[in-house]
Amino acid sequence: MQDLTGMEDFAGVDSRVFEELLEVAGKDRLVTDPEILASYLVDWTRRWKGFSSLMLRPQSTLEVSEYLKVLSHYQLPVQIQGGNTGMSGGSVPMGGEVLLSLENLSGIEELDQKEGRILVNSGTTLSEVQRAAEKSGWRYPVDFGSRDSATIGGTVATNAGGVHVMRSGMTRSQVLGVESVLADGQIVSSLKGLIKDNTGYDLPALFSGSEGTLGVITRVLLRLSPQHEEEVVALVGFEKLSYAMEVSRILKSNSEVQAIELMFKNCLDVVVEYLGNTMPIVENWPVVLLIEAAGREGVVHRFGKIFDELKNIGDVAVAVDESGKKSFWRYRDAHSEAIGRRGIPQKLDVSLPLNKVVLFIEEVQFLLGDFEDCEGWIFGHAGDGNLHVNLTGIDPEDTHFTNRILNLVVDLGGSISAEHGVGRSKGDWLELCRGVGEVDVFRSLKNALDPKNILNPGVLFPKLD
Repeated sequence: MQDLTGMEDFAGVDSRVFEELLEVAGKDRLVTDPEILASYLVDWTRRWKGFSSLMLRPQSTLEVSEYLKVLSHYQLPVQIQGGNTGMSGGSVPMGGEVLLSLENLSGIEELDQKEGRILVNSGTTLSEVQRAAEKSGWRYPVDFGSRDSATIGGTVATNAGGVHVMRSGMTRSQVLGVESVLADGQIVSSLKGLIKDNTGYDLPALFSGSEGTLGVITRVLLRLSPQHEEEVVALVGFEKLSYAMEVSRILKSNSEVQAIELMFKNCLDVVVEYLGNTMPIVENWPVVLLIEAAGREGVVHRFGKIFDELKNIGDVAVAVDESGKKSFWRYRDAHSEAIGRRGIPQKLDVSLPLNKVVLFIEEVQFLLGDFEDCEGWIFGHAGDGNLHVNLTGIDPEDTHFTNRILNLVVDLGGSISAEHGVGRSKGDWLELCRGVGEVDVFRSLKNALDPKNILNPGVLFPKLD
C-alpha cells in the first residue's frame, strides 16, 4: 500500500481511488494543499471561481492515460487545464472535478529545421515555441498577449487566434498532428504530419477547438513559417471608425500587412494610465489602428508608399527597431489587463462580417445607453472582423446585456465566439449560432468519445443527457 501521509484525508476522494492514482506516478504528482490549489481554481478574468480538492500533474502521455483509466472506471469528472489563461470559464473546475493540470507536461521534443516543424508537449508555453522557432531560423505565427503563460495544448484545444489570423490563420492552420488521450485512457496518436493523407477523418483538426471535451491533448506537431527580413509597425489615428475600416479594407489586400488592430480612445485612456506612458501619436484620436507589415527587405519603403496614397488618416507614428515595435504593441496587448482593473468583466469575443463591423459597434454603443452602470470597452482585430466587447460595472452573472449583444451578432451574420471558445460562458447561445442539427452532431461526437461525460463537463455544452 502507498504511503498516504500528508495527503489531506485523501482530499475527499475514496481511499481506493486515491491509492490507484498514487500507483501511477507517486505522491509528487498529486496536490491536495488548498493554498497551492487556490490559484488554479480562478480563471484569468476572475469571473469564474471553482473548487476542487485534488489536482493531478502528469509529466507524460502515459501518465495521463493511466490517470484517466482510473478516473473513468470510477466515473469521476475531470477538468483539464493548461495555462489557465482562457476567458470563457472553460478551464475552471466549477463542479468540484478532479483537476488535471498539464503545466508539467512541457518541453520541446524535436525541431526539424529543414522541414520547418516542431514537436512539443502540450504544457509548453506559446512563447517557448516562438523562441525555439526563431532560434532555428523559423517563426511560429500565432501570437497574442498571454504568450508567456498560455500553453500550446490550450491554444490547440481552443483553436486560439491572435493578431496574425488575417495572414496565417487560426491555430488549427498550424497543426500538423496531435496526440490525445481519450476519456477511457486510450492513446490516439496522429503525428505523421503528412501534407497529403486522405485516409478518413482529420483527427488533429477535430481536436483543435474541441475545448477538452473529446480528449486530453498531450503532444502537438506544429507547422513553422519562414522568418521575415524586415518588419514595421505603425499607429494611425482617425476621426471616424468608418475611415479606419476603409483603410483596413484597403490594407487587407496587401500580402505584407499581417496585423490590423482596432483601438478606441476610451480604451487607450485606461491603457495609457495603466502603462504610465503617453501615446506616440500627437492627438487623442477617437479611433486608432495598429498596423504591422512584414516581408522581404524594403517593406518599410513599400509600406510608406502605400500610406502616401491613403485618405482620411490622421497622425502616423512608425517603429522599425525592436524596442519601438514592442512598445507600440504594448498599447494593444495591455488592453485586457487595463480594463480588468475597472472591475470583473464580462468578455464577449465575437466576429462579424467586415462590412457589418461599423453597424455592430454603433448598435452596441446605443444599447449601452439602456444600462446606466455598465461601461463598454471594444477593441479587436480589424483585419478579420473579430471584436472583443468587454462589459464592466454590472453583475458578472447578469447576462441580459450579453443576450442582446449575442443576438445582434447572429442577426448580422456573425459568430458568438471568434477565438476564445464557448467555454462555460456561452453554451446557452451555441444553438443560436450553430443550429440544432450541428449541435446534435457535436453531442454525438462527445457521446461517442466520452460516453460517461467525465471530460470538462459543462464546457461547450451546458447540459448533456
